[in-house]
Amino acid sequence: MTTRQSTTVQAIMDIVETMSQEDAEDLLSYLEDRDLYTPEVMERIRRSRKQIADGDFVTLEELKAELNL
Repeated sequence: MTTRQSTTVQAIMDIVETMSQEDAEDLLSYLEDRDLYTPEVMERIRRSRKQIADGDFVTLEELKAELNL
């Protein structure tokens, strides 16, 4: 294990040690979700990033104005 990996692992362990049992269970559930980053999800993320880079989005302020909020 490299020094950077060791530092990263230690940082994660430090965070986990401060978590409540409920938060730790939620985190474990999240990490165990094997369907989280399916190829389809990754493709949607890629398309979304391209849309943002192309300026194809609305700001929160624009959306609020459109919805008269």
